[in-house]
Amino acid sequence: ISAIGYKTSRLEFQLQENKRLDVELAIAVTSEVEIVYTDPNQTNTPEIGVLSMPVSQLKNIPNLGGEPDIIKAFQMMPGVSGGKEGSSGLFVRGGTPDQNLFLLDDVPLYYVNHIGGFISTFDPNAINSIKLYKGGFPAQYAGRLSSVIDIRMKDGNLSKHTGEFSIGLLTTKLNFEGPIGKDSTMSYFLSMRRFNLDLFMRPITRRDSRGESVAGYTFYDINGKVVKRFKDGGKLSFSIYEGRDNIFFSGSQRSNSPTDVAYKYTSSVKWGDFMSTLSYTKPLGSKLFWSTSLSTTNFKFGNTVKGRYSELGSNNLTNSTGIAFQSGINDLIGKSQFEIQVKDYYTVQTGVTATYHRFTPGRISYSNFQNDTVIGVNRIHAFETNAFIENRLKIGKHIFINAGLNFNSFFLKDTTFHAFQPRVMTTVYLNDKFNIQFGYSRMTQNLHYLANSGVGLPSDLWLPATKDLIPEIADQYNFGLTYSLPNKKYPLNFVLEGFYKDMRNLIEFQDGVSLFSPTGIQEKIVIGGTGTIYGV
Repeated sequence: ISAIGYKTSRLEFQLQENKRLDVELAIAVTSEVEIVYTDPNQTNTPEIGVLSMPVSQLKNIPNLGGEPDIIKAFQMMPGVSGGKEGSSGLFVRGGTPDQNLFLLDDVPLYYVNHIGGFISTFDPNAINSIKLYKGGFPAQYAGRLSSVIDIRMKDGNLSKHTGEFSIGLLTTKLNFEGPIGKDSTMSYFLSMRRFNLDLFMRPITRRDSRGESVAGYTFYDINGKVVKRFKDGGKLSFSIYEGRDNIFFSGSQRSNSPTDVAYKYTSSVKWGDFMSTLSYTKPLGSKLFWSTSLSTTNFKFGNTVKGRYSELGSNNLTNSTGIAFQSGINDLIGKSQFEIQVKDYYTVQTGVTATYHRFTPGRISYSNFQNDTVIGVNRIHAFETNAFIENRLKIGKHIFINAGLNFNSFFLKDTTFHAFQPRVMTTVYLNDKFNIQFGYSRMTQNLHYLANSGVGLPSDLWLPATKDLIPEIADQYNFGLTYSLPNKKYPLNFVLEGFYKDMRNLIEFQDGVSLFSPTGIQEKIVIGGTGTIYGV
C-alpha cells in the first residue's frame, strides 16, 4: 500500500471472505519525490465541455494587486470570457453570469463577486479543487443554463497543525488547519480574508472633511470546515462560508448661526452570502455508496440612507428621514444520493434534492418623523424538487456512454412547473490516441435574474418563475475530437470542441427603468427573449 509522501506498507493475508482492513501509513521524511510515468490510456482522456485547474497554479497567474482569483483564471480558458476588463464575471459559451451555477461544497451561492467584480468571493487558500462544466452536464446538476462550477473546500490537515498569515497590497489573510484529538480521525480548517482599503480611506476622508465625514469600503470572507472520519468508512463534515461587503459614509455638522441647519447623515450599501452544510457519506457494502446533506444558503442586499436634522439655528436633531432598499433570497436544502456499481462495466447514480426558497424581490421603505411607507413585493415562497438518475456504461473496449435524466418540479402558491431534462454523452475510442465525443443536454432555470446595468453593485433581483415569468430553457449540443500524443516528459492532448445552444423565455430590465422607481417589478421588465449561440 503506497501514497505519495508516505512510507510504503506491505501486508500478507488470506482472501477467504469479504472483510475491511484499515492501514495507517507513516509519513515519509524525504527531500526527493519519485514520479513514475504511465502511458495515457482511456481513463484520463479529457471530457469535452469540462475544465479543471489545480489550485496551486493560481499563484502563477497575474492578478489585480497580486491577489489570485479563481474566476479570472477560468476567463483565460476556451469557451469562457470575462466581460468587462479586469472584472470577475463569467460568460460561458455566450451565456450571462446569472446562468452559472456556483456550488461550494455542493451548496449554491447566488453572488460570487466583491465590489465591481474585480475580486471573487473564493479565497484560493480555502479551496481544494475546482471543476467547470460548460457542456455535457451530468444529470445530478440542474438550475442554470450555461455552466456549473463545482468548488470543494479543504478538509484540513490530519497529521499536524499549520498556519499562515499574510498582508498584501489589497488584503490581509489568516488561515490555519490541523487535527482534532489524538486519534487522527478528525480535522479542521479555517480561513479568513479582509480587504484593506477602508484602513486608508477612513483617515483620509476624515482629514479632508476636517472631521465632519468619514467614508470607506471593505469586505471579508470566512471559510471553515470540520471533518470526522469513522472506522466503517463513513465521513461527517460541516462547512461554513460567510462573505460581506460594506460601502459606508457618514457626515455631521453643527449649527453655528441662526441660518444654519445641524444634521447627521449616514449611508451604507451592504451585501453578502452565507452558506452552511452538514453532510455525511458512507459505503453501504462493496458496491453501494450513500451520501446525504442538509444545507442553508442566503444572499442579502441592502441600501440604506438615513438623516436627522434640526430647525434653523438649533443643534437639537428633532426631524428625521430615510429610505431603504432590500432584496435577497434564502434557501433550505435537503439532499440524498446513491451510487451503485451494478457490474464492472455499469454504474448507476441516483438521488433527490428538495429546496425551500424564500424570495425578497425588492422592498423599498420611506420614513420620516410622521409616517412610514413601504413599496414592493412581499416575500414569495416556493418549493423545488430535483430527482435524477445517471447511467455510466462501458460497451466493449471502445464505447463509453453517460446517459441520464433530471426531473425538476417547481411549486408556487398559484402554479407548478415540471421539466424533463435529458442528458447524454458518448465517447467512441477509434484507437489508443484518437476518440470522438458527442452529447446533448437540456437545462431549465426557475430563477430569473434582473441586472441593474453599469453600477458594479449587486443591486439586482432574483425572481422565481411565475405564470407570466415562465422558466428559462436551454438545449445544448456538443461535439468533440481528442488526439493524445504520448511522450514520457511532455504528454499532450489536442482537443477540438463545437457546440450549438438554443435558449428561450429570457427576461431583462426595460431600457431606462430605475430599480428604485415606485412601480412594481412586472412593469420594469421585458419577457419572452430568445437566444442562439454556437461556436468552436
